[in-house]
Amino acid sequence: MSAYGIQFLFALFMTVLIEVPVLFLFIRKLFDLPEKKVPLKRLVFFGFLASFATIPYLWFVLKDLFSYSLLTYGGRWIFVILAEASITLFEATIYYFSLNLSLKRAFAVSFACNAASFLIGLIVNALI
Repeated sequence: MSAYGIQFLFALFMTVLIEVPVLFLFIRKLFDLPEKKVPLKRLVFFGFLASFATIPYLWFVLKDLFSYSLLTYGGRWIFVILAEASITLFEATIYYFSLNLSLKRAFAVSFACNAASFLIGLIVNALI
C-alpha cells in the first residue's frame, strides 16, 4: 500500500473516532434528543456513514478536481475551505434525512463534527 493510502486510512480512522462522539454529544446533550427519537444504533450508523461517504470524496475526488487550479497557485487554504464547506453540507444533508434533525441542527452538528476533526487533524499532523 502506498504512503498516501496509509495516510488516508489513518485519516478515516481518526475522523470516525472524532466525529461520531461529537455527533453523539450534540444529539444527546446539546439537543437533548432521547434514545426513543434517535436510537443509538441509528446515530452511530449514520455517523459512520457520513464519514465513510465524505472522506474518500475529499481525499480522491476534490483533491484531483482542484489540485491543478487551486493547489498549484498557492491556494491551499482556498481548497481547504471549499472542501470542508462541501463536506459539511453533504454530511448535514445525511443528518437531516437520517436523524430527522432540522436543517439548522443538521448543519450545526455537521459543522461541529468537521471542525473538531479538522482541528484535531492539524494538531496530530503537527505532532507526527
